[in-house]
Amino acid sequence: AISVMVSGLFDEAGCMDIQNTAVEADIDLPGFTAILSGNMKDTGIKGDIDINLETVADLAFLFAPGLAEQMRPVGRIHIAANSYGMPDMPIAFDMRISGKDLGLSGPIIEKQSLSSGNIQIHAAGTYDSQKGSLALHTGQIHLLKNTHMELSGRIDDLMSKDPLVNLTIASLKIHMDEMVD
Repeated sequence: AISVMVSGLFDEAGCMDIQNTAVEADIDLPGFTAILSGNMKDTGIKGDIDINLETVADLAFLFAPGLAEQMRPVGRIHIAANSYGMPDMPIAFDMRISGKDLGLSGPIIEKQSLSSGNIQIHAAGTYDSQKGSLALHTGQIHLLKNTHMELSGRIDDLMSKDPLVNLTIASLKIHMDEMVD
């Protein structure tokens, strides 16, 4: 079942107006569920998305049968996101992505298999569409059990051909045994 309602996405001139957007969505498909609700002016928009890669791949293979022999993904992905912003103010965001028991097998990776992969990503900050800048206050990536990175920074002139990137890695820990194993 799919139910989606979006309003305020465009202003009277037809220009995108993210700060006035409201959304209500409830999507329940095999291997994919999503619930989004709220509006950017008052409560913010919150969303949860769950993906079962094996089920989604089975459906995709119906439309591309040769792909099934090339690769076989497994695992689950969960995305939780919140965002809010007042008109003419930067949009605040907080997004978490987690992957559990991720894996891939098949000839696409030379008949090897990648499995038992877990990843967690957390990004929080602000996006100023008028200035074209993205500030990342919290950036964390956790891979497997003991490998992780923390970073922060900003990207200015995001829409230009030459954006200005200033990122700082606060910590980086790589556990080689689990990466190679």
